[in-house]
Amino acid sequence: AWRFYYANVTISGADEHKNMGDSQVLDFVKNKVMAAEMTLKDRIGDDLYGTGTGSAINGLRLLVDNANTVGGIDQGAYSWWQAQEDTTTTTLSIAALQSQFNTLSINGKHPTVGIATRANYNRLYALLQPQQRFVDTETAKAGFQSLMFNGIPFIIGSKVPANHVFFLNEEFLHLYYHPKRNFVFDPFIKSTNQDAKTGKIFWMGQLGTSNARMNGKFTALAS
Repeated sequence: AWRFYYANVTISGADEHKNMGDSQVLDFVKNKVMAAEMTLKDRIGDDLYGTGTGSAINGLRLLVDNANTVGGIDQGAYSWWQAQEDTTTTTLSIAALQSQFNTLSINGKHPTVGIATRANYNRLYALLQPQQRFVDTETAKAGFQSLMFNGIPFIIGSKVPANHVFFLNEEFLHLYYHPKRNFVFDPFIKSTNQDAKTGKIFWMGQLGTSNARMNGKFTALAS
């Protein structure tokens, strides 16, 4: 089920003419297009962690769950299609993360990345900091540059919902996009009733999973 996104790029004739000729400092059109691309990426980023409602893509809170319908299959009715969801653990601990990681390690496969809010990233940092070891003083000045948990990256996701931590196996998550709608710019069209022109940037795609049970999440890690 494809999802469609677009962002408008509207430029008034007055603004375009103010920024041209010998006095031009910025490429006005180029910067307007870049701003629209950033807006579009921000919207898609929000929806990647959403619940797939309305016209949004299937977000991780839809796919990584145990009671949703994903790909036409009811997770509540089929346990083999349920992700591993922890809604009761409220305090982040290495033991809790390890338990979830072990649950998601099936047939030689295991999560490939952990993604957390900044607050939960910092909590894991604090737990690991007493074990921090340095090979040179320059490293010691900077502290951790990144965290690893069981050999996989544990990173901050700026769009991760509050109190959440995701353990994802990227082998079983798939971001599909149409090559003719992958941030493609549609040329400007001049308005018929004002001194302005409008173009659009399009993206068309969907997020899917081929094995929901290989992914998991915490939803209540508040301390």
